[in-house]
Amino acid sequence: MTVQPIDVTAVMGMALGGMLILIPLLFALRFALKPVIEMVSANRESRRDRSEVEKLSLRVTLLEQQVRSLGAGSRMPEALQMSSASLPSHASSANRE
Repeated sequence: MTVQPIDVTAVMGMALGGMLILIPLLFALRFALKPVIEMVSANRESRRDRSEVEKLSLRVTLLEQQVRSLGAGSRMPEALQMSSASLPSHASSANRE
């Protein structure tokens, strides 16, 4: 088995020629895709924030119900004394479980 010599100038020419085409193409692709990527990341972030707010709202509602069930209704501030009709539907169903 004989080993063929590598033509360094041909390899370098192919590499530089490929970079001559790829670098401008990659820059154009980067600037074309940047708004799409930002939109997707903003959408994911807003979806995550919305679910966190819903979870915190449910948690506060359940804590208010727990305070009421302990008999501290007369000592609670007016802001915490809500009627059960104003509770979200998911909170009242979670309390029944």
